[in-house]
Amino acid sequence: MKLSFKLFSINIFLVIILVFSSCEDVITVKLDSGKPLITIDAFVNSLRKPQEIRLTFGTDYFSTIENPPIKGASVLIKDLTSNETFTFTEVGNTSGAYTFQPTPSQTLGIVGRKYELQIKYQSNYYTSQCLVNRSVEVLDLDTLKDYRNSTRYALTLVAKDVPGPTSDFYWIRGYRNDTVKNTFNLAWDAAGGPGADGFPFTPPIAQGLINESGAGGNRSKPIFKGNTYRVEIHSINRQAYDFITQMQRQVQNTGLFATTPENIRSNITRVTGEQVVGWFCLSYVTVKEKKF
Repeated sequence: MKLSFKLFSINIFLVIILVFSSCEDVITVKLDSGKPLITIDAFVNSLRKPQEIRLTFGTDYFSTIENPPIKGASVLIKDLTSNETFTFTEVGNTSGAYTFQPTPSQTLGIVGRKYELQIKYQSNYYTSQCLVNRSVEVLDLDTLKDYRNSTRYALTLVAKDVPGPTSDFYWIRGYRNDTVKNTFNLAWDAAGGPGADGFPFTPPIAQGLINESGAGGNRSKPIFKGNTYRVEIHSINRQAYDFITQMQRQVQNTGLFATTPENIRSNITRVTGEQVVGWFCLSYVTVKEKKF
């Protein structure tokens, strides 16, 4: 998940009454530019593939440029049980990416263990901790009648939430041929909220894996024959669930009835240095892949 933080500082006391004015009038409101914040995108997981953490400077809210990268930082994650450290190396490009490739003898993201993110950049030092929660076994991927339309079929996740003693939270991602096709599919136990502990995933979750039209734009054929589909279930906690939900609202907050943007929450602690925004989450991931 790639995050893009836009910073804005609005210090305006403005009451405008437009009566009998031309629709062609242009009103320009100047927004003050705040000092760029350091932003940290640290969603990593247990998969044995390159893990990435991105460090950038935030830009003004209405800016159209990419966030400038932060170079020369020290980035690592520490297993607080074994004291093993996992060092992320600067890629050297312009994205602000730092990566880590697990070796066969290394396991990042053991369920039940707590990990600490440590980032140092010049005089800035930031930390954050995350407990790795359990995920669920994906039993199968199937094509079943779409619960929203009985005349079409949908790619369907066959899995069941692990019962009690506490609620589980999942971030479910669907792919077609390694291309992500759904970013915001969240589950609280087996549904979109409390009350479904230990149940199979409800249709809105189980069939919310792929967001795309079928061949020729025909939504009655959401499965492309001959393609490989993959589902990943990332374990998260309640705080990460709320954070991603907030991000979803911000991304979809457009149109005539858009609301005032809200400050994005952060679980990164500033030990020394400049203010920071961002999120650290370490997930245990279960995967199912199937060719149709």
